[in-house]
Amino acid sequence: MFAALVFGVTAVAFKMHRHEQNQEIAKPSSDDSTGLLDNIKKKISGTTTSSDESTADLSKLDFELQRIALEIEFAQTKQSVHHFESAQADWSELVGATLSDSVGKRIAGNEGLLLQFLALRQMPAPSKPEPVARDILARLNEIQNGANDATNISAINRLRAALAETKQFTFVSFAFHQARLNQLQRIREAAVSHPEGEFELHATISLRAAALTNELTSVAEKAARDVQASIDEELRQLSKQRDEAADVVAKLNSQLARLARRERLDSQVESENTEQLVSRDDYNRELESIRTDLVAFTTPGYVQPESADKLVYHNTKRPFSYTALKRIGALEDSETGLAILLRVGGSKTATQQNDRPLGSFPRMNSISELRKPNVVARLKEAQRLLRQYGQLMVEDGLLSP
Repeated sequence: MFAALVFGVTAVAFKMHRHEQNQEIAKPSSDDSTGLLDNIKKKISGTTTSSDESTADLSKLDFELQRIALEIEFAQTKQSVHHFESAQADWSELVGATLSDSVGKRIAGNEGLLLQFLALRQMPAPSKPEPVARDILARLNEIQNGANDATNISAINRLRAALAETKQFTFVSFAFHQARLNQLQRIREAAVSHPEGEFELHATISLRAAALTNELTSVAEKAARDVQASIDEELRQLSKQRDEAADVVAKLNSQLARLARRERLDSQVESENTEQLVSRDDYNRELESIRTDLVAFTTPGYVQPESADKLVYHNTKRPFSYTALKRIGALEDSETGLAILLRVGGSKTATQQNDRPLGSFPRMNSISELRKPNVVARLKEAQRLLRQYGQLMVEDGLLSP
């Protein structure tokens, strides 16, 4: 279709140019030109004796002839503007009719013809913005005013060059609209043999655009969901790796702390083995104390410890994480471990957002609470229970893993 359209534009332009070439050029009237012709004859026959007068007359004759040629080209260009304006109006009128008449319904009912119509309608004009006849005529008026004021051949030549450019621009614009008009007429002729569609052409185009928009939206939403799922999985893996790394760091920090206190590292191993060897009978005997003294940890809540001094809000309520308590050093048998345990278990400030009840666990008002013997005693007891029975509490759901 596009190849045919390009050929049509070229053919119409060529045809119009041939048409204008075949037009008769208006000749000056005999009354206007008699004096000039007599002068030429005299100059040729040598009857005029002054060479200066002869040169001046010839220059004047050349100037007048150039002005007449400019006027002829001006008239031709003005006529081409009217052709362009007519083709432009015919195209707009035929498109408007096609959008709502029975032929347009036949085009709407045939996918091939519909695509041809859409491509033809959306084809860009040769220039942006699309020319308007009144703008071209305004330009011609400027050239005509310049011709009236011209006093020498150089000025006339400049105006003729500007006029030629405007004429060429008008030819191309006319050919474009005329070619589109001819192509639309061929589409309408081809549509006559096809059945009508369900809707008029303008409605079909609107529905098609809406369906395409919905399809693109659906594809975009699916892509967004896939990307989000991929990101969530990566974050889950990274979070798991972070927790595992944090456990290793916590163990190393614990060992470093023991080295600083000049304790043997194997005592930690013995302690961990002791925790693993605690029997369920022992656990059951102390279960009442566990439920009473560890309410601040076993009650489901939204926050979980991220570090020794930070609780992080989650969307799901769960008991405190046993792994997290170990990772941040809250179960270390030291003053630092007691301070961490008090901070994460007993904080009830607005910034921490800890929504669990404290029960018998001491409230964290300030670090000076660790100077109170009764507070230290309750902290040590809570720490012992968590350290000895933490794994069994996870199995029973009293603590999160």
